[in-house]
Amino acid sequence: MSCEVSAGRSDGNGRRPPIGPPGFAEVLPEAARQAFFAWRAARHDDDLPRLSDFAPQGLPRQTMPWILLQREQPDGEVVYGLIGDELLHLFPGNVKGQPVLQCAASQEQTQRMALIRRTLDTGMPFWFTGTLLFKGREQIPVGRISLPARSGRDRVVIVIYFLLDRATAGEARTPSRTELDPRDIHWCGPDDLEPVAEAGRMPDRPC
Repeated sequence: MSCEVSAGRSDGNGRRPPIGPPGFAEVLPEAARQAFFAWRAARHDDDLPRLSDFAPQGLPRQTMPWILLQREQPDGEVVYGLIGDELLHLFPGNVKGQPVLQCAASQEQTQRMALIRRTLDTGMPFWFTGTLLFKGREQIPVGRISLPARSGRDRVVIVIYFLLDRATAGEARTPSRTELDPRDIHWCGPDDLEPVAEAGRMPDRPC
């Protein structure tokens, strides 16, 4: 999904074209936006940024317990790496080094693996909203930003979870709902990779 914003210039007759969808950074909550800006500032040309160039030092401190690292092995399999303290209860024991999404329903696993492959192959982040069932609580609205990077020779995805209010989250995910709704997913586009100087605001710098 492209996240470009129309310039809104007049067509010469005093009419302005419809405004396009919001830019990628505009759909993100503030802490996710800061993480995206830090990732973007660490990029060099079209290559994936090095993880050590923006994480953890460029990420908002409050995101540290909510980070999940996915690492692509030399054989192409993607496995779990670092898992933040707030996310440990989502997994059955220690899953570090194990294939990602191995407990997901087959259809959802296929769709979500396609997202991981796409972000690694294109170098484009994405934002994904929905809900998670937390222990002892109801379904909690969450958003996740996935930022592709390199760590040594490996390609990795750093996923950061954010608790949302219900107005900004997608439909509750239940055992009967395993398909992903495209409306839940917002992709970064090429235009979003260039810092923009807004009125009264300088181009972003790493936080």
